[in-house]
Amino acid sequence: MPRELFLEVRHSILTLHTLKYSATEVVNALSLRNIAVSKSGVNKVIRKNAAEEAGRPKPPSKATNSCKAKVRTAALLKKVKKATTGPNPLTHSHIVLELRVSQTTIQRVINEELEGKVRKKYRVHGLSDAMIQ
Repeated sequence: MPRELFLEVRHSILTLHTLKYSATEVVNALSLRNIAVSKSGVNKVIRKNAAEEAGRPKPPSKATNSCKAKVRTAALLKKVKKATTGPNPLTHSHIVLELRVSQTTIQRVINEELEGKVRKKYRVHGLSDAMIQ
């Protein structure tokens, strides 16, 4: 992400542009004053100023996406919640095989979306209540 130019530098660029300096001449004039600015930066400032004077609205930013993975949908959340709640929840590997998503996605859904805790599921004996007595 390019850094914003200081207000004084922007004002200097626009002043030199109104004096009919080219972008290269503006860069050279500012470098004599120990101000480092690129030719593309000068052109960008001039272009933005022309757009503001003409009254053209600034286009919306393309970074409006929430960056949430497309796999983590509401339907997947319901399926993971159903699989993890109850007396004997499924393991991560079983959920991954059943829903066909990555283990990291399942872990993030449990931690971030469902605000649950991921624990190790230990193996226990397979005896039923009738066999124990």
